[in-house]
Amino acid sequence: MSSPIFWVMYLMFVMMAAGGLMATAQLGPIAKDFGLHDSLVSLFGLTLPALTFALMIGRVLNSTA
Repeated sequence: MSSPIFWVMYLMFVMMAAGGLMATAQLGPIAKDFGLHDSLVSLFGLTLPALTFALMIGRVLNSTA
């Protein structure tokens, strides 16, 4: 922890994590703006609200949002 490279890497990690969390937090307002907040998505017999489906697929496919 006394190495400067540790703090550079730590700062980079915090900035990336904060950016990802902010992008994910904005999915709800974006869905509401586009009128998708009440839409349903069906895939392989699984029916979910569009926002929940987007969050689930985003985590499975390792995306930020």
